[in-house]
Amino acid sequence: MEKKVIKSISIFLVVILISATLAPVAFANSRVNDAKSSILRVVAVGDYGVYTGTAFVIAQSGQVTTLVSNLHIVSGQHTVLILPDNISGSWIPATVTYLPDGLDLVILTTTTGLANRPVLPLSRAETAASADRVYALGFPGAADDPLDDWDMLLSGTEDVTVTDGVVGRPHIELDDGVRAIQSNVNITYGNSGGPLLNERAEVIGVNTWMYTQGAYQNSYSIHIDYIIDECIQRGIPYIAGGRGFFAMYWWLIAIIGGIIALGTIALVLVMSQKKRTVAPAYAAAGAGAYPAGGPMPGPGYAPQQPVAAAASRQLFCTKGQLAGSSYPLHSKLAIGRDAARCQVTYPADAKGISSMHCEVMMQQGGVYLTDKGSTYGTFLAGGQKLAANQSVMLQPGAIFYLADPVNEFKIT
Repeated sequence: MEKKVIKSISIFLVVILISATLAPVAFANSRVNDAKSSILRVVAVGDYGVYTGTAFVIAQSGQVTTLVSNLHIVSGQHTVLILPDNISGSWIPATVTYLPDGLDLVILTTTTGLANRPVLPLSRAETAASADRVYALGFPGAADDPLDDWDMLLSGTEDVTVTDGVVGRPHIELDDGVRAIQSNVNITYGNSGGPLLNERAEVIGVNTWMYTQGAYQNSYSIHIDYIIDECIQRGIPYIAGGRGFFAMYWWLIAIIGGIIALGTIALVLVMSQKKRTVAPAYAAAGAGAYPAGGPMPGPGYAPQQPVAAAASRQLFCTKGQLAGSSYPLHSKLAIGRDAARCQVTYPADAKGISSMHCEVMMQQGGVYLTDKGSTYGTFLAGGQKLAANQSVMLQPGAIFYLADPVNEFKIT
């Protein structure tokens, strides 16, 4: 029995190791391909010509779809259109919202035809590092130029071009003070306004410029942080990308957990076999062989163990203006800007934080988080936004944030 179990475990471990090698690549490829459904072609028409570029979906609210692109595509043009299939198909008019001066970014909104398009999560540029693999999605001119008939310019999901590369410098400040990511991803005109994705298919930048010298090329993508801040200010319901080790390597954690679980099962099987082998010899000694006055040992018998008292819980601020602060969870903690009602108080000028934002309560041995009708929302670690007055139970180690991932708390 033991030999069969050990052999089965060995085979399983080999399969797991092979899967662990291939899983990251397969995961990234799948997520990036799914992201193509959020990419659309922009056509801007003016008195002196027609310009094309790329846009991507960042929010859906009712019939309103919100997209992001580059300012230089639409600047000075009198008509801006979104093409969900091709130039001879449907054209959807878009409204342009200009961002602050000096930013080559715009927010586009439509009210028809795009409500079924998925939203791309946004992850601040601080999550990017040198040598990270990244992907540019869009409609580059290098793919469009070979077409003989411009009137049949293809713009469907299957026509989105994907190029990949690595981050050279994740944080570079250009001459105009704009912060950007430098990479060796191959982009050309037409890619402008498209997203730069990490391996979790989260947007970390907006593809804007390229620099070529001989065979050497650098691409520059404006930090998506500008758009995240604008979403918070305008109340646009964007999705925050995953953060930290657990979001990046969930597949590895799952594999390790599977190995541990299978190993535990195997150990139980081996021990059970040993007990069945020893039991007859033990019983042959007769009833007198059992401890006098003790219970008769049998299948499933185990002495009762005292239950340890639950440790006191703490609310710990991991990021933002209150980073490093810790608060004991004896009963209830209100978080917000109103010092008269809140035990965890932010400064009066804290962006995105409501007067009474949310509440953390210790009740019947569990920790519960409740949004108190905040303006910019209370979110769980995966980006799930709580409805007003909605309560959720948090396990030890759970992470949540207020308005923006920079205002992060952890239950310890």
